[in-house]
Amino acid sequence: MRNLAAPIRQYAKQTNNTGDTRAGFPSAMRSRRVILRPITIDDAGAWKRFNNAITRRNPAWPIVPSMLYAKNELLHYDLMRERGTRTVYAVVERSSGTVIGDFHLKRFDHAKRRVEFGHALHPRVWGSGTTYEVLNAVRNASRRIGYTLWAKVESANIRSWKSLEKFGATFCGERTTTLCGRRMKMRYYEL
Repeated sequence: MRNLAAPIRQYAKQTNNTGDTRAGFPSAMRSRRVILRPITIDDAGAWKRFNNAITRRNPAWPIVPSMLYAKNELLHYDLMRERGTRTVYAVVERSSGTVIGDFHLKRFDHAKRRVEFGHALHPRVWGSGTTYEVLNAVRNASRRIGYTLWAKVESANIRSWKSLEKFGATFCGERTTTLCGRRMKMRYYEL
């Protein structure tokens, strides 16, 4: 197995994740309780913690086995940002400065001014209104630049699609797809 630690350190010094400039999304967004800012390799520990906390609640969620894996994943996000295919924000709790989740903008369709979003938050903030604040901050930014947001959610993830509906997202339909080698029913929403 190849040692990835040295390339990770070298690449981390060269990167500067500043949001998706091609679409015009801002590099940071704010709400009363959270800040969304570009995720960096320095967030790997917190990213590993909140993802593994989700895994304990949802066994279908993949476990993050090591810090090296977490850093590698965050560097992969940075490469996708440079290519213009994905922008990942850290969701930071304003009161503590703790990274409590991430928010992805992906599958940019610049011609139709549409972008898919996805997010994951630490279970300790589930039900607290944090999802609403994050979605509101991103929706406001997307409206300012004329983009429509859309999401796909596993039909079994009732908590997630109910929160989208409560937020005012429009249900667009269901479709069965293969994700991570599993056949699953997905629900599609637009904001």
